[in-house]
Amino acid sequence: MAFAGLLVCFPLRDSDFRALDYYNTAVYLMELGMPEKALEQAQKGINHGFSSPDLFFMMGNAHFTLGKTREAVTAYETAIHLKPSHASAHYNLAVVWMSMNRFSEAEAEAALVMEYDSNHPRVGQLLNEIMRKRALPSN
Repeated sequence: MAFAGLLVCFPLRDSDFRALDYYNTAVYLMELGMPEKALEQAQKGINHGFSSPDLFFMMGNAHFTLGKTREAVTAYETAIHLKPSHASAHYNLAVVWMSMNRFSEAEAEAALVMEYDSNHPRVGQLLNEIMRKRALPSN
């Protein structure tokens, strides 16, 4: 199993190490399929002053896994605020919007994925799915 830790290249204080430990633990817990525990660790990292686009991206993934779409939107939007070119955050936000039948928002996020990563492996499929769902009759 790959461990997707964060590489930092600047002087760190002890509290920075604790915050990074919380982040890396949260990522690992997500890989183990434990989103609730991952969110607890991520929040501890935030409480220790850690903030990064990848932290909020991971939190979005955890919230979405738990079916908490509003919280997922907030986390992905925070990741995008911190790094506007975060193509994966735009992609996942598009998926969340589509799950909420908010097709215009999903399409707008998918367009940003294409702008920031024209070789994204799944964005074309996502756009096709958005168009297919948009064409279905409303209940």
